[in-house]
Parts: sequence; C-alpha cells; structure tokens
Amino acid sequence: MKQGSPAITLWRENEDLTWATLEHPFVRGLAEGTLPREDFQHYIAQDTFYLESFAHALALAHSPDLCGLDDFRP
Repeated sequence: MKQGSPAITLWRENEDLTWATLEHPFVRGLAEGTLPREDFQHYIAQDTFYLESFAHALALAHSPDLCGLDDFRP
C-alpha cells in the first residue's frame, strides 16, 4: 500500500479497534485453542446459520424467478 493511500489512512484511524479485536478474550481463546468447548460450539452454530442465510440470499439475488420478479419483466 502506498503511503497516504485510503487503506493506510483507514488502518491508522482504526488501529485501536484492530487491537481491541485482536485482544478480545474470544479471539484470543480461539487463536490459542483455549476457548471453552461450549463457546466454540455456539460460534460454529452461529457461523453456520450466517453462511446458510448468506448462501440463500445470494441464490435469490441470482435467481429472479425465485424472488417472484418474473411478473416485472418487460
């Protein structure tokens, strides 16, 4: 990244958030392998739900017939 680029500016302006995220107990536990099993299972369940929902939304976005948009075609 070039000095003064928007990406560099954003990273610098949000460095506190980056470090807060990296130091969060959940992230540290996940990285170190010390996260309690129940917390990890909850994380996996939520991630699965998110990914399934995202995949469904993406499929709908690429399939107008499934959205009921056929009526609006010229």
